[in-house]
Amino acid sequence: MDAIEAVKRVYALIAEREIATSMRACALAQASLEGARGNELLALQEAIVDSLAAMLSELGEHGLQNQALWEQAVPGNGGDVDVAGMARDCAAAWQEVTRLRAAGFESQALISPYVGGWMDPIGSPDWLDRLRRGVARRDAKWVDRITRMLRDGEESE
Repeated sequence: MDAIEAVKRVYALIAEREIATSMRACALAQASLEGARGNELLALQEAIVDSLAAMLSELGEHGLQNQALWEQAVPGNGGDVDVAGMARDCAAAWQEVTRLRAAGFESQALISPYVGGWMDPIGSPDWLDRLRRGVARRDAKWVDRITRMLRDGEESE
């Protein structure tokens, strides 16, 4: 599958607005990075950031309350969710988004047929505001807190 086809498939999944399909989109985007360049690479990296940020926010906001939803999205049981790994992957994709945008690449034309009008451009002030509301990241131990909460079966705070 070429990069354009990968972008189309990834954003068709994201357009469903479901955690499970968003995480499948993330896995597909990650698997498609190798052959992607320019605008397509940016679109795939943005999909990774958006999907992982949504999953981390879901876990931070609701913990085990929506366990059935995120168990469909992430293979394994709740104790096996690698929150720290997801945060690292999200941060790495974010660095690539920042680098690619600084280099002048743009993904809007590729993704707007799927998410135009409801998904803020990755990295925009509105997108960042939505992300900040999801998980309180001022607490440097948020990854540990969410991981512990999932492992111990606690409800979200």
